[in-house]
Amino acid sequence: MLVEAKRIRFSAFQIHQLAREYVAVMAHAGDRLPVIFLLGVKPPFSVRGKGKMSVEGAVASELESVLAETNNDQLVLQELLGRIDDVFCWISWAEIDALIHQQTASFTSPDASVCTSIERLAASISAAIVWHS
Repeated sequence: MLVEAKRIRFSAFQIHQLAREYVAVMAHAGDRLPVIFLLGVKPPFSVRGKGKMSVEGAVASELESVLAETNNDQLVLQELLGRIDDVFCWISWAEIDALIHQQTASFTSPDASVCTSIERLAASISAAIVWHS
């Protein structure tokens, strides 16, 4: 698994970045399930010099050239193109904030100090997301 955490404020992927990460994960997955988790972004997202792109578009547009750089004869372009959707997952900072609010609202404990601690932690995370947005 590879985790790519993006800033809360505007950020963009480098042109070859997602294709390189994808090839690296696929080359080292072996018999394990490969996953690339994009933390803080939701497609379509910005790719430097190319504007907003889907995951498939960002990876596919650079995959052939990245594969050529690696000299890895075990990875096949067409097979990789077919697995992009199975490997990438994501969550935006706004979704994280919403989930924290939902889970905090439904959290219960017989110990009042635990409830207070959870509420304080959730408020702190929310405040950080707002502050950095």
